[in-house]
Amino acid sequence: MEDIKQAVRTVAAGDIYIDPVISDALLDGNIEEQGVRLSNRQLQILKMICEGFTNKRISFELGISEDTVKTHVRSILKKLGAADRAQAVSKAYESAILK
Repeated sequence: MEDIKQAVRTVAAGDIYIDPVISDALLDGNIEEQGVRLSNRQLQILKMICEGFTNKRISFELGISEDTVKTHVRSILKKLGAADRAQAVSKAYESAILK
């Protein structure tokens, strides 16, 4: 119950909340589930997509070009068989890449 309260407080303060289990899974390194293997950088970008970051913001936060971010996003979409970012997030949860 305390986790839910903390999530509500975080969101109410205008911040983005991501479950620590998801953060830990993304930051632990390469994750391979159901034949999908994403690199550490792809996992990092997928996490940022989950948080609602745009390509431009991801580029700024990671200190890489926006074209590089776009390349990573295309690769993530292809590996997950997703048509767009929202579907990529959904499929990542379904395939246990994100928990």
